[in-house]
Amino acid sequence: MLYAHNFTKIEVIEIPRFDEIDINDAIEFFEIKRYLDENVRCKTWTDDDFQKYKNKGKQLDSLTKRFFNSINDNNIIQQYESITEYGFDSVFWMIFDNCKLYNKISPSVFAQLIECEKVSPYDLFLYYNIVKVYDNELRNYILIHDYCIKILLTIYEQDYTEGKKHYLPDSLSSDDINTYIEKYINSERPNPNHLETIMYMHPEGKFKVSDEIRYKAKCRYDEIRDEILQNGVSSSYGLRVTLSEDQEERVAIDEKSEDVNISYSINYLKNTLDNVSILYNLIHIFGFVDIQQMRCAQVFKKSYMSVFEVALLNPSKKIYPISSVFSIYQNFAQMRIVAYYNFLRQNDIFLDEFIEWFFTEYIQNEFNCPQMKIKLADKNSDFSIKCSTIVTMFEAIIKQYTLYLKHGEIDLGLYNMSSNSIKLKDVPSAIQNKYVYGVGREFQLLTRCLFSDQCLLSFVERLYKQEHKYKCFFDLIENEEVYLTDYREEYISLIEKLLSYDLIEVDENKKIIIKNELRVAILRDLYDNDVISQFNCSKKVRDEISYFISKDILETQSTLFSKPEYNYLNYILNHAEYDNSLDLRNKYSHGILQISQDEKEHENNYYTLLRVFILLVLKINDEFILKDKLNQEDGE
Repeated sequence: MLYAHNFTKIEVIEIPRFDEIDINDAIEFFEIKRYLDENVRCKTWTDDDFQKYKNKGKQLDSLTKRFFNSINDNNIIQQYESITEYGFDSVFWMIFDNCKLYNKISPSVFAQLIECEKVSPYDLFLYYNIVKVYDNELRNYILIHDYCIKILLTIYEQDYTEGKKHYLPDSLSSDDINTYIEKYINSERPNPNHLETIMYMHPEGKFKVSDEIRYKAKCRYDEIRDEILQNGVSSSYGLRVTLSEDQEERVAIDEKSEDVNISYSINYLKNTLDNVSILYNLIHIFGFVDIQQMRCAQVFKKSYMSVFEVALLNPSKKIYPISSVFSIYQNFAQMRIVAYYNFLRQNDIFLDEFIEWFFTEYIQNEFNCPQMKIKLADKNSDFSIKCSTIVTMFEAIIKQYTLYLKHGEIDLGLYNMSSNSIKLKDVPSAIQNKYVYGVGREFQLLTRCLFSDQCLLSFVERLYKQEHKYKCFFDLIENEEVYLTDYREEYISLIEKLLSYDLIEVDENKKIIIKNELRVAILRDLYDNDVISQFNCSKKVRDEISYFISKDILETQSTLFSKPEYNYLNYILNHAEYDNSLDLRNKYSHGILQISQDEKEHENNYYTLLRVFILLVLKINDEFILKDKLNQEDGE
């Protein structure tokens, strides 16, 4: 929006003489050429206009090259400090690389240049040739400045992100990095998020950070966290899960007391002890998935976080985000599975046997799927044995289900030939285009305008003065009479964007109202939950989803688990994505936890792994139900 406002300047700009331009002009000319090379153009331009302006852009760019080629050791620092336009200091390094100034500027002058106040360390390590030529200078730069920890962690994580690639100096050794990180840990005010990333690092490349240093990071992190809890503002929640003999409702939630209490009717549970009823209870009573969409209810959701929590959240892509609400959901889920497991055990029913029944009998009788081979640990086994068996059988079921989808049968000979693990994100689905996700800047803009508490469309001065405050623009127009005239001119373009997708409309009185409730509901669901299982929606909703897909605002994927689900499972099971993962699969399959004598730890891990296996049961059950539903629709 900002560049578009200024881009029409190309229409009237005159080609200046070389002696009339300064470094800010030279950088701006370079930027104009970049936009034109990307075929960015105003809608009012004809093809002839555009070609004329592209020719003008080439002339301006030649001035840029001439200007930068006149830079040398004697004037580069003065020229750099003359940059006054916002963001141009970063573009300077792009042109520096483009014009190969590294062949002209001496290492000693470069070392002085990068100490200028405006230099961002992120810019220095973006260009391979600059890092290669000034290897020693950039190594020293890192080791001197503690803020370069951001660069090191960015480079450590960059295989997990979609950002620009950064480069490390070859001369920076693994010992240098260990020494630097240890010094940072001991510094006066290390960032807790950086400490958290360090403590979960696992050695790779130059980042062979020792266990001792990671432990120091953990101790420092705990020290700072405890200080924040003692001196800052905190809140706590009491959680209780109970079974009630005199309760008529199947489930009752009491949020009025000091603790949040959820209770289940014992009489109801006693009347639902058969396996089919247990399957129903896991879905509808104990809330391990949301009923309408069959999405795992325990995954991390950014929409549940306060602004304060978002600001404090570790931005590392290799750290699974742990918010207060996420922790509460984990605790509640664990308490529910413990309560139900123990209730069933008292009635000589074990969830392990229920899982075996589902894969060996139910899917064959109900959906005509071949039996799957599964054998969980005996009910009297130690919890450590149960954990080891669960992680093995979880992977075995995934492999068998994948074979069934691919070949229509489960060939155990072919199964035995396969020794490779299947990544959770690659487990296929029987349903084409099963999951829907928001994609691109347009989706971000629409959802931010409608639902974000950071978008100023939710602020109307005349209502604010009356203390009518709403979390977002959608809540505002749902509850108040809001008019186009309530907004200043700079916000009208945002409203026009919402109008262009028929999300809202403006009536004859200039009042803003919701126009297409289904489209708004779809965007709200994605904003809150990150994913929609579209075939668990009505045909009308799917038609509106198709509309958004045609506009490249939504995209689909066909996997057994949704993105939030397989990210969550990776956090629990392995180190594939997250350095702070519980890593239960690897720890049990490799025997790491088998040596632990803490039976309570094994028991808690067992309940966590049981929840994971139950999710697998519910997701595969949902697949078969959806497949039948779609077959019926095709036959109508």
